[in-house]
Amino acid sequence: MEDGPRDLRDHIQVLRRRRFVFLASSGLVVLVAMVFTYLQPPAYRSTAEILFPQETSPIGDTPTRAVDAARRIANEVTLIESALVDREADRAIGLDVDCEADSARDADVIRVHATSGDPHQAARMADACVEAYLRVRAARDLDQYEQSAEVARRRIAEIDRKLQELEARSRQSGESADSSEVSEPGASESEAVPAATEEEISRLSSERIVWVERLAQIEAAGDLARISGPRVIDEARVPTSPIRPRPLRNGILAALVGLAFGTAVAFLVDFLDDSVKSTEDAHRATAGLPVLALVPRVATWRGREAQAPATLAQPSSPAAEAYRSLKTAIQFKTLDAPPKVLVVTSPGSGDGKSTAVANLAVAAARSGMRVVAVSCDLRRPRLHEHFHISNHLGFTSVLAGEASLSAVVHRVPEVEDLLVLPSGPPAPNPAELLQTARAREVFRILREEADLTIVDTPPVIPVTDSLVLSEIADAILLVVRAGSTGRRATHRAVEMLAATRARLVGIVFNDVSETDGYGYAYGAENAYVREDMSSEGLLRSLFAKTSRRDADSANLADPDPRESTQETVEA
Repeated sequence: MEDGPRDLRDHIQVLRRRRFVFLASSGLVVLVAMVFTYLQPPAYRSTAEILFPQETSPIGDTPTRAVDAARRIANEVTLIESALVDREADRAIGLDVDCEADSARDADVIRVHATSGDPHQAARMADACVEAYLRVRAARDLDQYEQSAEVARRRIAEIDRKLQELEARSRQSGESADSSEVSEPGASESEAVPAATEEEISRLSSERIVWVERLAQIEAAGDLARISGPRVIDEARVPTSPIRPRPLRNGILAALVGLAFGTAVAFLVDFLDDSVKSTEDAHRATAGLPVLALVPRVATWRGREAQAPATLAQPSSPAAEAYRSLKTAIQFKTLDAPPKVLVVTSPGSGDGKSTAVANLAVAAARSGMRVVAVSCDLRRPRLHEHFHISNHLGFTSVLAGEASLSAVVHRVPEVEDLLVLPSGPPAPNPAELLQTARAREVFRILREEADLTIVDTPPVIPVTDSLVLSEIADAILLVVRAGSTGRRATHRAVEMLAATRARLVGIVFNDVSETDGYGYAYGAENAYVREDMSSEGLLRSLFAKTSRRDADSANLADPDPRESTQETVEA
């Protein structure tokens, strides 16, 4: 019962079969998206652009050092989107501003965005973001240059202090040298001290010059940064159209997402659906039992009231042709031993077995066979409703001895060789009643008097009536409704019938829709639905019939010998 690999046609078939689920799921996604779209308040976005010139840094081993442009732009974008700039912009215009920014791909340009429900307010907010950013950035740069300049000033002041100390020591050393010229041994030491002091003074003086130059560079760089820093090249403009909602874009995206979601839901529903949906499913569920007929869907069959057989009311319809094909398929399937009693059952209720019995009986009778349709569904009989006959007396009446067989059968006026035996009043113990000797005697008479007896029985799985009747059946036909009968139920029904060694000839695949791809497109003038089919003569030659002119036989189709038939049953 495992499913084989699927190809593209199988996937397309799933979508066709689950088209309502697919369309409903896809439509739901689109509907939710569009409702959400139109419930959104309009939002306008205004944009200002800032250009960043090539920046240099005065701090380093060389007078200037180029800073990586991409990293610098990324840092500036982060600064614009920081809470510090947002707070500065909030204070500037008194509104809750959320500054956004991104950078151009091939230029040192940052785009600053602000979004609001009012287009004019969006432009004000974007300009406020730019101004707040420039103020924050200027303060940051000024603080950076001031800190660098302060370091240079402190170093210069420290060098000046040391120089003053050294100069003072140098003067003191000179005075002491003058007073000790008469002392020869100490002269060399007094000459060494001024020499070292002069060397230190020279070194510190050179270092002071370097720091003074660096301070000048820092101050010049700060002044240059104030002049040549980032500048606004495009002020914020009042937007003319909102950035959201965007019905067209949202609709396209929702349609794409809806298609994907609808497809997923359709395949999920199909995967979880255990019903027999195709002939391949039927073959797998029944271990290769042949499908003898594909009966197309007829909308009127789904009503609570049973409809007249299609083979009787609409003989040129595709459904009628399907039942004629079924009759022919049974004929060829049983060439070695044509059945006299054919039991029709199904795995569960609602599969259409009573409809199949009624239509098959009409098709066989119109082919020249003497047919009796028997309703042995003693629990929920419906066969009599298809022919609009009374169920006051019937099969149970004969078994109870309340009426003779010839008295309860009904002739179908439109079909000469068709008799219908309704179920009769409900019985308290149907399974036991069907096992009685009187029931076997009724079927013996029907077997002798009719060319084909078609028996409508209850479903296999809920009750055992069909299994009981399988003992007197020459062949059993299983009716399966497409998209309704479960695969496990079908498999179980076949197992139960096989346990009784019943002769299962095949499956009637009922209620097949056109989307299942089986091509029920026959027209009323199609050659396959004409009444003068060549297969009719073939059926006459294959089915052994009792001669209608034999006056000594108890013919159920002749109302004259009813008394003899009643005596036989009562005996």
